[in-house]
Amino acid sequence: MPTRRIEKNHWQTYFDRVSRQLTTSNIDVEVDAPELGAQPEARHLPVIGFSYDPRDDAFSIVSEDLEHRISRPQEISVREVADDLRAIEVVDFEGHRHIAKLSKALKLPSE
Repeated sequence: MPTRRIEKNHWQTYFDRVSRQLTTSNIDVEVDAPELGAQPEARHLPVIGFSYDPRDDAFSIVSEDLEHRISRPQEISVREVADDLRAIEVVDFEGHRHIAKLSKALKLPSE
């Protein structure tokens, strides 16, 4: 799957647009830390949205039962196939990778 890095100055607008397009989809979230390996955070939770708050410098993945908040993200990449979003990968300030995989690809909005 092709991966595309989103520049920080586009995080808020990109994820606002993506969240508006969300339909019924579940999400799996895992955290990959060198000292722990890949650890599941959530499995098959209905996703509500994604957001980046520049004031708090925090990225959030919000589902019905969980808000996975990532402070001081350093890099955000998305995996896309054609016009479908399949996964989001966020690298935090400690170098941990937070990977969110959508069970149903999300049709990306036109810019």
